Amino acid sequence: MAEVIDSNSWPKGKKLVFVDFETTGFQLESSDRVVEVAFKSIQNGVIIQSDQQLIYPQRSIPLFLTEDVHGISNEMVRNASLFPTACSSLLENLEDAIFIAHNANFDLKCLISECLRFNISLPQFVCVDSLILSRRFMNNTSNHKLTTLAESLGMDVSNAHRAMADVSMMIGIFDFIFRNHEITSTSKLVEMAGISLPSVTILSEEKEFNIQGEKVTLGKDYVLLYRDAEGNSTERIVTVRRIYGNSMTKWIEGHCHLRMEMRTFNSNRVESIVPY
Repeated sequence: MAEVIDSNSWPKGKKLVFVDFETTGFQLESSDRVVEVAFKSIQNGVIIQSDQQLIYPQRSIPLFLTEDVHGISNEMVRNASLFPTACSSLLENLEDAIFIAHNANFDLKCLISECLRFNISLPQFVCVDSLILSRRFMNNTSNHKLTTLAESLGMDVSNAHRAMADVSMMIGIFDFIFRNHEITSTSKLVEMAGISLPSVTILSEEKEFNIQGEKVTLGKDYVLLYRDAEGNSTERIVTVRRIYGNSMTKWIEGHCHLRMEMRTFNSNRVESIVPY
């Protein structure tokens, strides 16, 4: 049964689709992938559809994200569906609708990058960023993070960074704004906080390439002398699984025998590489 929010204060017009993605990281055009999606569709103040799905990302989830951010583990997504199946309901709901997310540029990149990977046509929709709207109408918080805004309204944030929890927080924030500020139409909402779709290019994937004069081939073991972001160099044995990138930077994804997990290495930080 559809859930009524407040049909008197919510704007009339197009369907509003509140969306949140959780991922393996921020490099969505190269190595990172979506691991969870949730959405709720609201039209004229009534929730007409919702869904939450784990997604098999075809790569490992970094341990720090499992432990410190969204709590989604490799075991949880092992038998999950791929993006086309998991997000079929979302894609259907977005047609001729308004996509809403907090810091929406990131969630749009999640959607667009996965659609590009699977050769899925994007639905026709426009986008509203709840971050922009909150900055306009909620000026009494220390920042405009989703959890800060939700806490200021007395909302439960204990499940923050799980997709449906974040969607519910967004809806609570919008409900507060609509109750206290007259926004009568969804077209007015788009005027206030609409953004354009970002440009996304998926980096090409290769079977082999040369780095430091060494031809690197998928499936083989290599010894890398790798420099981390702090400038520290560590020798690692890596079984190479994927190679992708552009003319400026390439990434090596493989099983790191030091960390005993899948890792991604920026080729610009590889000081030397030789067969193991």
